[in-house]
Amino acid sequence: KELGLPTQETTRLKGTEELKKFLSKNDNVVVKHDIFRGDLETLYSSDIKHSEQVIEDFEAKAGPFRKDMMFMAEETLEGVEPGFDLFHNGKGWLKPYLYGYEFKSGYIGKIDETLPSALKTVADGLDPYLQKIDYRGPFSSEVIIHKGVSYLIDYTARMPFPLSVAYTELIDNYSDVIYKIACGEPVDLKMRGKYIGLLPLFSDYGKNHWLPIQVKP
Repeated sequence: KELGLPTQETTRLKGTEELKKFLSKNDNVVVKHDIFRGDLETLYSSDIKHSEQVIEDFEAKAGPFRKDMMFMAEETLEGVEPGFDLFHNGKGWLKPYLYGYEFKSGYIGKIDETLPSALKTVADGLDPYLQKIDYRGPFSSEVIIHKGVSYLIDYTARMPFPLSVAYTELIDNYSDVIYKIACGEPVDLKMRGKYIGLLPLFSDYGKNHWLPIQVKP
């Protein structure tokens, strides 16, 4: 709100008891934990019946801290979910831009000199604050375009995972980019293509064995 960006209805809650009381009266809510992501992933609560077990498991793990931990309960918005994965050097966003779509860790993205207007609104809104704090590094966003309005629903002030495993292949001057950003200097990203796709594969057998992968064209 302070940056002038639209926001979905959000309620801040203290402790799991307060959270459960809220969810018993409100359906279709997205719950986010305050700081420690590994303790509780983002949780979609269609209703308290389908989310209570997850919260009770979390309570057992949190112990006495369950009374003080903070949560955000956000209104669920429907719409298209694009995002941008950019670098900021403390003075502005570096070009070219990378934006795309993520679905169940799969990703398809485009490299371009401009951002679509829906994402540009969010990037332009964040830029003055990132300059103010002299932010230098990668920055990824998740945006929902709901009824023609762009809502920033999440962001991460680090490299995106698993997308960033391909960065050393995608960015030809990767080392120079990282060094120049750390120094707050301008640098253009030299990309090896116009598009990037990423498809993570999971296999219990592959955890401990070499596994051939066949891809049919």
